[in-house]
Amino acid sequence: MMQENAEKGQPATSTAALAQDTGINEHKLEAVLEFMAARHLVDHISYKEFAPDKLTRLLLTPLVMDGVLFHDHFTPSFKALNSFLSSPGQRSTAFQLAHNMSGGIYDMQQAHPEMARAFQNYLQLEHSYLPSWLNVVDFQSEFAENTCTDTVLFVDVGGGNGQQCVNLLTEYPNMKGRVILQDTPSVVQDALPHNRVERMGYDYFTEQPVKGEMWYPWKRRCGLWLTVYLIDSHYRCKGLSLPTNLS
Repeated sequence: MMQENAEKGQPATSTAALAQDTGINEHKLEAVLEFMAARHLVDHISYKEFAPDKLTRLLLTPLVMDGVLFHDHFTPSFKALNSFLSSPGQRSTAFQLAHNMSGGIYDMQQAHPEMARAFQNYLQLEHSYLPSWLNVVDFQSEFAENTCTDTVLFVDVGGGNGQQCVNLLTEYPNMKGRVILQDTPSVVQDALPHNRVERMGYDYFTEQPVKGEMWYPWKRRCGLWLTVYLIDSHYRCKGLSLPTNLS
């Protein structure tokens, strides 16, 4: 409700004006805004008049707004985890049980493109505030000393918009080898443009099509899946079968 006001830099607005702009009942708006003001989420300027404050503007940043949708993907899964573990026959995963669906997160994102955009935007923004792994890994000397243009060098599995691939090639523009971005087709088609990044639509619960010695930068997002799936993916990456005691 306060987003337009904050973007325009207006110092304050009345609940009557907000009600007219949003179509929300004015009395309900007053109750909500008074609640927000009590928690310092907005400033209560005068009777029926409110203004955005620093915290309001922080909450309106893409990192927070997309982050809310991002966590809407996963928080219900943690809530459903106990029920899923006690009665695993209900669904195949806690995610399915939490969202009452037979598919997975990518099926949900295909049905709700706005959630898919928020998911990718949040991951990109979150990593932009964190130190890069390239600050501590000398990739050239450790992995690319004796490579050629056909060497499969770097495969970013579930790599989103390809930010890590582009960062690597920006840091080492003369490094020889193939750099491959893998994610769902709908994600890789909107990846960051770079003439050396190979885009590959891939479901990492299926056999890994790229084989050989290479660097797989498994991200934190993979930790959202059960460990057995990560082990399974690791074996697929190496072209091996999952041990029977883990299947």
